[in-house]
Amino acid sequence: GSMSVQALDRVTGLPVTSFSLSGGASLASFSSLYGGLVIAENKMYVGLGNMVYRYNINGSYDSQQFMTQVNVEGVLFNGRDMCVHNNANSRSIYCWQIFSHFTFDVMHPWEASLYLNNS
Repeated sequence: GSMSVQALDRVTGLPVTSFSLSGGASLASFSSLYGGLVIAENKMYVGLGNMVYRYNINGSYDSQQFMTQVNVEGVLFNGRDMCVHNNANSRSIYCWQIFSHFTFDVMHPWEASLYLNNS
């Protein structure tokens, strides 16, 4: 089995493309994803069960994974650290540094002006 990813336009929210994840997790046993997705630096981190699998932006598995303390049902990403929790009532989160730098720190002035002028 495979899991399909639908990419949306960040401005309009309309579908742009879709692709399937290949390799890594036993995707056939998962019918849905509970907020366990982080995309940054041309990588996708997919939380399924108590594992996080890293994929290339085209959906191919790149052989990197790590185990979490809980089943991943929600994710927080601050640009460097990926944090997970296992349900909406949980007061515990578990975090892993997945990048050596904050990926949100770099914004070109023209991007900032486009964002500010369109808000």
